[in-house]
Amino acid sequence: MSESKSKKIIVQFEGEYYDVTNFEHPGDGIKDLYLYNFNGKKIDEELDLEHNTNEPYEMLLEAKEKGESDGIIYLGKEKK
Repeated sequence: MSESKSKKIIVQFEGEYYDVTNFEHPGDGIKDLYLYNFNGKKIDEELDLEHNTNEPYEMLLEAKEKGESDGIIYLGKEKK
């Protein structure tokens, strides 16, 4: 694993931060090819454009409510 891919992947959705480092995206190769490009960035628009299901939103909401869900960790309004 390269040095850049050994770092955490922190994304922002609706003004709040999530650590998606341990999230296993169901799309083959998506994490290695794509998620790393969104480290430190907002993903609101991207979720709307790339997903035709509510599942990503539901996963983020569950992580926010429980603190963690499916490898997604809710970090709050401040990037940690």
